[in-house]
Amino acid sequence: MPFERSPSPASSPPLLYARVDAARPLALMLGEHHPVVQALGLGRARAGEERLPLASLDALWDALVTLQGPSAPLRLGEQMRASSFGLLTYVLGCAPSGEHALRRLASIYGELLSEGTGYEIAVDRRHVEVAVTLHGAGRSAGAALFSIASVVGFVAGEVEGGPRPRCVDVTTEAPSPRTADAFARFFGGPVRHGASRSRLVYERAALERPMRGSDPALAEILEEAVRTRRIASRSAPGPTRGLALPPTPTTDALRGVLLAAGARASVGQDQAAAALGQSPRSLRRRLADEGTSFQAVVDQVRRNLAEAWLAVPGTPVAAVAEALGYADAAAFRRAFRRWTGTSPAAHGRLVRRDQAPGITPVSTSASPSTSSSITSTGMQLSTPSSSPVS
Repeated sequence: MPFERSPSPASSPPLLYARVDAARPLALMLGEHHPVVQALGLGRARAGEERLPLASLDALWDALVTLQGPSAPLRLGEQMRASSFGLLTYVLGCAPSGEHALRRLASIYGELLSEGTGYEIAVDRRHVEVAVTLHGAGRSAGAALFSIASVVGFVAGEVEGGPRPRCVDVTTEAPSPRTADAFARFFGGPVRHGASRSRLVYERAALERPMRGSDPALAEILEEAVRTRRIASRSAPGPTRGLALPPTPTTDALRGVLLAAGARASVGQDQAAAALGQSPRSLRRRLADEGTSFQAVVDQVRRNLAEAWLAVPGTPVAAVAEALGYADAAAFRRAFRRWTGTSPAAHGRLVRRDQAPGITPVSTSASPSTSSSITSTGMQLSTPSSSPVS
């Protein structure tokens, strides 16, 4: 079966992007008080048309899987409906049939939502196969699983009869027996883990059924919106590639790189510049044009994470200091006082005292209360001199 493919990034750009719309469901599941959500500014209103570095999206996925377990992408996938991702899913929901919707998915996903995922559709007399390719190195396992789970959830919820695939391959590792049951229930049958590529195979007859929201008149209006965005995309400068979105400030892009590093690596100015496809000198100049500096962005990310963690009762100051890459708690206390004018302990007490009833702070499973949770949710960022400024 020949595949119909999503357009892929033309020349492997150094930084890939997604729309903020792609991050909203993850931010809702994590909660506005989660440190990664706060550090990305997703707890406040951000236009869905804004660009978000793909690394930031992966940082959200890593945080969600750490907090809720390996089946979290399945739970989010089950919720996918025509309203989930704006124009993209509205176009799919208005299609005449499930097969037509999947063909449109392959052709417009990269333009309308994210440069990080490509879909390919192959059709023969009896079957429809959906294959997924993740663009970019070191992608999150959560993103990989959701790329396939979102299709299953959308088809089950929006196609008449709620069809499920007859064959499922995923690239993620096999889960525990307990979680394996959740996979089988969601996908409707056995799942082959550790595949070289994620794919679904549906009975074609099941996908020839109409979409629940099929609307030819609305579909034509939405397709005109897609054509307009495609024209804008082709004339967009720089690294936007297929996404016709407003430019992302260097500050936001840097913040995404720092968050994506998590606890996996220390990030200095040279490494961050390389990740952004810039020279260190260009990075310094562009940050200066935006009224900031590398150290100021690092400090802001650290501050956001620290404030969120300290709002959780019982979070040790020493654990926060270690998670943020400080040599010791004393150095972190000095930095925190410089940022806020108060001590970490006093700040934590104040936030917990003032917290509004009914608002739950970040779960302790997401806070750096032990060394094991630090490595899964924390981040170690180095200044240009490779040590925190105190």
